[in-house]
Amino acid sequence: MKKNVLLLMTFALMSAINVLADGQQIPNGDFETWTYDGENLPNNWNSFQTADGSYASAVKNNGQVKRSSDVRPGSKGSYSCSIWAKKVWGTVAQGNLTTGRVHAGSMSATGKDNYNYTDRTGASSANGKVNEPCAVSFTGTPKAVKVWVKFVPVDDISNYGEYNKAKFSAIIHGDGDYISYGLSSNDNDDNKALVVATAVKEIEYKNGEWEELTIPFEYTNNGSVAKYIQINASTNAYPGKGKANDYLYIDDIELVYDEVEAKVFTNDPLYVTVNGDKSGPYEATVYVTENDDNTINFMLKNFVLNAVDEVTGDVNEMPVGNINVMNIPVTKGDGKTSFTANQIIEIEEGDDPNYDFWMGPMLGEIPLAMSGQYNDEHLYVTIDIPLGDEMQVYVELGEAEKEPIIFDQDQIYVTVNGDKSGPYDATVYVTENDDNTINFMLKNFVLNAVDEVTGDVNEMPVGNINVTNIPTTSEGEGVTGFAANQVIEIEEGDDPNYDFWMGPMLGEVPLEMSGKYNNEHLYVVIDIPLSDDMQVYVELGKSDLTAVKSVKVVKKVQTTGKIYDLNGREVKAMQSGQIYVVDGVKVAK
Repeated sequence: MKKNVLLLMTFALMSAINVLADGQQIPNGDFETWTYDGENLPNNWNSFQTADGSYASAVKNNGQVKRSSDVRPGSKGSYSCSIWAKKVWGTVAQGNLTTGRVHAGSMSATGKDNYNYTDRTGASSANGKVNEPCAVSFTGTPKAVKVWVKFVPVDDISNYGEYNKAKFSAIIHGDGDYISYGLSSNDNDDNKALVVATAVKEIEYKNGEWEELTIPFEYTNNGSVAKYIQINASTNAYPGKGKANDYLYIDDIELVYDEVEAKVFTNDPLYVTVNGDKSGPYEATVYVTENDDNTINFMLKNFVLNAVDEVTGDVNEMPVGNINVMNIPVTKGDGKTSFTANQIIEIEEGDDPNYDFWMGPMLGEIPLAMSGQYNDEHLYVTIDIPLGDEMQVYVELGEAEKEPIIFDQDQIYVTVNGDKSGPYDATVYVTENDDNTINFMLKNFVLNAVDEVTGDVNEMPVGNINVTNIPTTSEGEGVTGFAANQVIEIEEGDDPNYDFWMGPMLGEVPLEMSGKYNNEHLYVVIDIPLSDDMQVYVELGKSDLTAVKSVKVVKKVQTTGKIYDLNGREVKAMQSGQIYVVDGVKVAK
């Protein structure tokens, strides 16, 4: 039975001002994935069984890590991670969990050759399986780390003296194999120089109950650039201390970021194609959060597919979940931000109370390809995402930006307070909208003021003259006419030859313009005052659009006065085929 699949996406508002705080997180920080070594080691984490060092073989069978169904209050997951201390050769080997690698190089618990470190090039292996690399790439700037912990000492806490605490640490560091030593006295200056920020907490006994810790990061501001993050947990804050069978449970590690106001897009139509069947448009809301590192986070929340049976008309809802795509690189230019992502994601469980079950988390890792662009008002994005072997979903949100018609062969003349000069080169973009209007941009407009006495050319970079939603009329024979009377704000140009643009400083400027164009040529006149003392009149192209356009060459031989090239440099004589400025006029010999 054929079904057309419709898509309904609902998004809960995060707050009245639409604030999000998403950023890079720790892989498997919720300890829900244990496919690497069964219940003995969570994916993306390491302990003694993946250790290296001269005593690695002696500790590989220590165990001391186990999946636990004892989860923190309010958890939506099924598991936490438990670690415990064990007596080895008469010494207490504390339970140890790290996103790096354990280095076992000494029989002494306090030995300098026992530590956890970020192994940037190696991968851990045990039982014939390879875990993820022993390093977590990271470029974020979180303000804190949250973690749920439960410290359960085997003996009465009063019998531990000063060594009565467990420990949790997070270290953001630069491009090196950073080492976390058990004793600070073992550290060295080169290792310390890698540190970008640290969040360290000694965990007190809380009657064996779960406790959520929020540990602030302290930034060193030493010039080191974040490349990796290392997370460590141990059953005692001091190596070799504590007692065998002291337990520490860890769950739901979350990095906390400063709240960022997200861009919210609600006015762009949504189309969906499932296995080749396209439907829409539908309403949708999308949140885009701009990060400090020239990336964005893209969020679809509580994503629900609705399959409509053509025969019965019944709507079969398929709650998918939250689709989060993080840290997407962007490029900016021409007033828009463009992005492309090819990532492996895991769909998260939604939180819409209308649904008790979400299919997305059951799908595991899913390849996702997306690309798009946005400005302050509109978003366009396409997403390719398979929701199983038999369901290929293609989402198109918004409308692709139309390619503008570029006019760069028509010459421009400029009259300033009655003095006309030109012709000059100019580039104009005309974008045709669907509602019989156009957007017009005279790009990188520069006034050239020529001193009548010296002949010097003084450039005055103005900027981009952008006029939007100009009504048009058809004038027949492929000609489109337009006219506008608007108040605009001139935007900064992007010509790298200029460091300063005067236009944005002028604020609101009244503009009158009219013109026409066909597929090849443009004619437009613009009246625009750039100040109380500067009335500018611009004429671009010829009113007869069928006329042959070429650079105007003034045939004039100058025998007196100074001669300047187009860069304002005085020359002794004119060369054949070149254009010069003489007495304020462009001249070609």
